[in-house]
Amino acid sequence: MDPHSGFNSLTKTFHSLRPPLNLPQEDTLLSVTEYAFSLRANSPWPDSVALINPVTAQRISYSDFIRKTNHLAGYLQKVTKLSKNDVAFVLSTNSIQVPILYFSLLSLGVIVSPANPVSTESEISRLVQLSKPVIAFATSSTAHKLPETLKHQAILIDSPEFESMTMSSNYAIDPVTVSQSDLAAIMFSSGTTGKVKGVMLTHRNLTAQVAIACSFWQQRESPAVMLYTMPYFHIFGFFYCLKSVALSEVVVVMERFDMMKMLKAVEEFRVTHTALTPPVVVAMSKGGLTDGYDLSSLEGVLCGGAPLGKDAIAAFTARFPKVGLIQGYGLTESSGSIFRTSGPEECKHWGSAGRISGGMEAKIVDPETGEALSPHRAGEIWLRGPTIMKGYIGDPGATSETLLKDGWMRTGDLCYIDEGGFLFVVDRLKELIKYKGYQVAPVELEQILLSHSDIADAAVVPYPDEESGQVPMAFVVRQPQSNLNQAQIMDFVAKLVAPYKKIRRVAFVDSIPKNPSGKILRKELRKVAVPTGSSSSLRPPVHLPPEDTPLSATEYAFSLRANSPWPNSVALTNSLTGQHIFYSDFIRKTNSLAAYLQKVIKLSQNDVAFVLSPNFVQVPILYFSLLSLGVIVSPANPVNTESEISRLIQLSKPVIAFATTSSVHKLPRLKYQTVLIDSPEFDSVMTSSKHQLDPVRVSQSDLAAIMYSSGTTGRVKGVMLTHRNLISQVAISCGSRQQQQQRESPTVMLFTMPYFHIYGFYYCVRSVALSEMAVVMERSELKKMLRAVEEFKVTHAALTPPAVVAISKDGLTEGYDLSSLEGVVCGSAPLGKDSIVAFMARFPKVVFVQAYGLTESTAGLSRTEGPEESKHWGSAGRLSWGLEAKIVDPETGYALPPLKHGELWIRGPIVMKGYIGDAKATGETLLKDGWMRTGDLCYIDEDGFVFVVDRLKELIKFKGFQVAPAELEQLLLSHPEIADAAVVPYPDEEAGEVPMAFVVRQLQSRSRLINEAEIMNFVAEQVAPYKKIRRVEFVNFIPKSPAGKILRKDLIKSAIPSRL
Repeated sequence: MDPHSGFNSLTKTFHSLRPPLNLPQEDTLLSVTEYAFSLRANSPWPDSVALINPVTAQRISYSDFIRKTNHLAGYLQKVTKLSKNDVAFVLSTNSIQVPILYFSLLSLGVIVSPANPVSTESEISRLVQLSKPVIAFATSSTAHKLPETLKHQAILIDSPEFESMTMSSNYAIDPVTVSQSDLAAIMFSSGTTGKVKGVMLTHRNLTAQVAIACSFWQQRESPAVMLYTMPYFHIFGFFYCLKSVALSEVVVVMERFDMMKMLKAVEEFRVTHTALTPPVVVAMSKGGLTDGYDLSSLEGVLCGGAPLGKDAIAAFTARFPKVGLIQGYGLTESSGSIFRTSGPEECKHWGSAGRISGGMEAKIVDPETGEALSPHRAGEIWLRGPTIMKGYIGDPGATSETLLKDGWMRTGDLCYIDEGGFLFVVDRLKELIKYKGYQVAPVELEQILLSHSDIADAAVVPYPDEESGQVPMAFVVRQPQSNLNQAQIMDFVAKLVAPYKKIRRVAFVDSIPKNPSGKILRKELRKVAVPTGSSSSLRPPVHLPPEDTPLSATEYAFSLRANSPWPNSVALTNSLTGQHIFYSDFIRKTNSLAAYLQKVIKLSQNDVAFVLSPNFVQVPILYFSLLSLGVIVSPANPVNTESEISRLIQLSKPVIAFATTSSVHKLPRLKYQTVLIDSPEFDSVMTSSKHQLDPVRVSQSDLAAIMYSSGTTGRVKGVMLTHRNLISQVAISCGSRQQQQQRESPTVMLFTMPYFHIYGFYYCVRSVALSEMAVVMERSELKKMLRAVEEFKVTHAALTPPAVVAISKDGLTEGYDLSSLEGVVCGSAPLGKDSIVAFMARFPKVVFVQAYGLTESTAGLSRTEGPEESKHWGSAGRLSWGLEAKIVDPETGYALPPLKHGELWIRGPIVMKGYIGDAKATGETLLKDGWMRTGDLCYIDEDGFVFVVDRLKELIKFKGFQVAPAELEQLLLSHPEIADAAVVPYPDEEAGEVPMAFVVRQLQSRSRLINEAEIMNFVAEQVAPYKKIRRVEFVNFIPKSPAGKILRKDLIKSAIPSRL
């Protein structure tokens, strides 16, 4: 077990690092009241004050409290005839009578079932049906809400008769044997199903919670004075009632919360501790509110109900530096708090709900796979221990969904635990709305809304509110011709629910987003609840063929090519040999090769073809032949290692491979044929007319390609692109070109990008559609590129940022005639303003185009067009036609307005189908309403220009290639002499970025510590050349966030100054 986090790597369980609980034996006959009184008996203050009414200043001492409890229990047993396992329903506001009532009932073995007194009659009727009480205790203001079905007449606890019951000594109580396994309480909790559930808590559950509270107790000179703002019907109020007696605390009982009265009570009764909801903590932190009150007695504030933000904690701590802000986490189902901070040091872990209590265990579980996770990974938190409920009364289905057979309880909350064992609550899987600490079930309100005759459909989500934390917001679809307004809806609901459940906002919509099973997609509604930053393309519309038209990407490209003003221009040029292939030859070779592959190789629709080749003029012909057959093209980088290629083949599962004489040896031993595309046999196949091609019907929704993309997980992913994706990208390019002036001769495009890359693959198809002449370079080399521009009169080139920087420098381009160059498109990584200025100063007549895209978006999704847009330096241009974008706050999920930074989401016809064989990654990236998360931090300005700020995915861009830091980190950590490691991008003028490793060496692993060269060689032997580590720095530790995430920005900041 890890001594810092309590994590057992074998069982994947987090254990408590607190001292063990001193619990009575489980088979000992003992009620929770007996246990609390037994602890109270050892108090250093034999007869201190137990309860204070702050309104009247009435005080009840502990001797009076015990006497009143016994008298009332005697009366209830002898006169009212209450007996063990009866259920007592309690409907009361906070008063000093309630703790006396609770203790009396529990001592008799009666099951206490308290409810919120502001609930409506219909709500209370439902609770009574669940708990089936034999008696009710209410107040004169709540008794009218009780149903007539209760067995005994209700007892009013604010009546003189009740007071006399607590004073009378006429009835001696008969001893009652209570087992710890007996039910003590039925507490009510709302679920996401809309059904209120009755949580069954035993005496053992509550005894364990009292024992946990006592484990945190520290010696004092006088009793702690606790201000009770939480209601007694709530689990925390109920439990605090018990633990205060055990700890001999003085309890100041507020009937209902009022900020000014609370502050006055703290001053008047010298309160030392209180429990507050996050909105109250926020309010107290603001200037002026607490002025004029003496709060110097306050030692600690416990905050729960919902996570408290770091800014709010900082503000509170600054205003009350001597007050410990204690955060906790718990549920009704766990009998109260399970995690909490303890002491000044733990309270400094801002945002954390503390460490797990003694006697408890926790797991963080992936909600999709059920896999238990290690520290720093977010998942659903499961709990196990003596405080966990017995189940939900009368609801075996909900019980079995929540309580697992080995004692684990699923909480429905998304959390993680860091390396110090501190819990961080990320989100609520249960989707409950937390209004001032109360739980509001969206479905309950939705059911009420749907009962309105003018409402066709509805959904309720939380809306952020500074005062309340969250308020319920309704999205409503009105019936046709209905004029129902916001005020009418809010009034309708308010009459049927408790005040804290009222709808506070209403938005009218045309439809409610739902998944295929009919579940409301609340997250999508939350994103549009706050003013959104959704943007649509400002480009002129582009004509796309109807989606259901059978059409391959090659057919579409050839159909556009048929309208070319240059019927037989050059299609391909080999930059080394000067060999030209005209379009007539290109089409003939494509058809001949396709027929051969169909008739001889027996390739058929939906087969996968793996392609491992550098840039050759044969590659576009191969691609077009395969795509015309409906074969799925899967190209890979030929410099990959054999093990990397083996992984790619496992992903794509090809039936054939196309390679070259220099790359074929890297292919695993395959059961299928391998064709060498640089062989004489391949060339003869392309020129043969022996075989006639049978027509193939390809749908636009069919897969066209599996392209490879690295993610931050270090795993290579196979991106599935359809013919529709490619057709859409080609249509966008053609539409863009049509907006420009007609040309007198074809564009001459220099192909420096590799054909296995998404841009090379897409440009291959696009060039045919636009009748471009493609000058194909086998590999990118700057001087050869300049020579090609001069020799073949290149008009356009796609370059990486390092290449743009290089040709902007004095002297490098001298001696080359680059006057034919009209435009340069630059993507792959953002290019700095200084670099753009230098390029435009050197080539003032060349239009500099910046673009942005991903493999998952079938290449470019935004770009600058024309001289005016190119002046937006640093921008990646405007969205392509047919696309929508959102900038989304990565933490809250809210869509943001212009100029706000967040993750870029896109939607449109170029978005991939998903990741092959990786449903989880697909689900994380593609949302059900068509949005795709890019993982890139961006903003969009008021004119619709996209600016890429940073990469959330943290990929390193080396000469246009993507390098995943996590992949290299995993390799480094596999070395026995490396204790920890992190990889970051280091700026490099030639390559753009290079991988730099920060390494923590193992101490005393050998007489001589591992050095920089050994590390670089170790990695180089296992990865492709572009992934090699190029720099190493040794450090004492890797900086990480509380969640354990590497702080790469800090490393990048420290790396650059040290080298400049």
